[in-house]
Amino acid sequence: MAEDIKRCSRCVLSSSTPYIEFDENGVCNYCQNHAPIIYKGEEELLRRLEKFRDKNEKYECIVAVSGGRDSTFTLLKLVKDYKMKVLAVNYDNPFTDPQAKKNIESAVKILKVDLVTVKSRKDIHKRTYCHNLRTWAKRPSLEVLSLMCIACKLMWYEILKVALKYEIRLVVGGGNRFEDTAYIKALLGVPITDPWENTFIKSLFGVLKGVVKNLGYLKPSFWSTYFKAYFFGDPYALGSRLLLYHVTLLDLFYYLEWKEDEVLSRIKSELNWDSSKSLNSTWRFDCQVALIKDLVYSTVFGVTEKDDFYSKMVREGLISREEALKKLERENKIPTEIVRRLLTEAGLDYDKFLEMLESHSLANG
Repeated sequence: MAEDIKRCSRCVLSSSTPYIEFDENGVCNYCQNHAPIIYKGEEELLRRLEKFRDKNEKYECIVAVSGGRDSTFTLLKLVKDYKMKVLAVNYDNPFTDPQAKKNIESAVKILKVDLVTVKSRKDIHKRTYCHNLRTWAKRPSLEVLSLMCIACKLMWYEILKVALKYEIRLVVGGGNRFEDTAYIKALLGVPITDPWENTFIKSLFGVLKGVVKNLGYLKPSFWSTYFKAYFFGDPYALGSRLLLYHVTLLDLFYYLEWKEDEVLSRIKSELNWDSSKSLNSTWRFDCQVALIKDLVYSTVFGVTEKDDFYSKMVREGLISREEALKKLERENKIPTEIVRRLLTEAGLDYDKFLEMLESHSLANG
């Protein structure tokens, strides 16, 4: 594991973070290149929502829900605060934490909204996870680590299908721009200054570079999954943009300032939301496979995506540097028992996997 030799004097990124540099004052290049988040405002959001209100329609919009904090808050805002007629749509991820499922059940019951659950066909989610993680372990390359999560990218494809089926013209997401991990973009050859909406298509070239090194990913039975995942795998992917001729996408936190305390306070008190009992964090617990990424990045670089996440919060003035360091000390502890189970399901041994990570020079590609 890379040693935590030095941290940025402004944020909490360490000297082991990919492509990090420090100036004479100890400030990292990620801080120097950070552009403050500008929100469009609630007035503009309400103006746009008004265009989709229709007393003759059963549903005025879709909200994608995962059971995580931001999607649950988005559902709460649209239904309770803005009085929109919402259809909740959940992608049934086989690796969803049980608490996330309970959160969805509680939210739709309390808010009295209909729920549509969609899932991948022919168990493609587990199959791609197991095959791609085994393939990755044979010749690890950080550009293609995300391929184990390829089936998650089918979520937006399925949501758009539901929107077209029910003739719903608006999809509201809870995408949080603090989650746009800068060093992962850098690993994929995408400038860290590029905005979220430009990242997805550009990152594809970085993934293709990794696939060329290991053609084992190109299993013919997965080709259609890969196509749909990268053509529709994000609200800003090419296929999604083409379909936006019929369906409009709004991200709540492009309009409203993301405030962690408000989000957690409201969903806990009004929707009985709770985080996973297995983790010390309320962020990204809804899919347990994220823990494998945490294991890889922490072993190779000594940082996880949370280091980048809380660094952005520090830059935006939402928390102090000291608060961020305390959060990382608590939340960067990876539950070994869950990771062991996930690796076993893919046919991999935890100890050998860890040994592989420590012996390969992944940081240098």
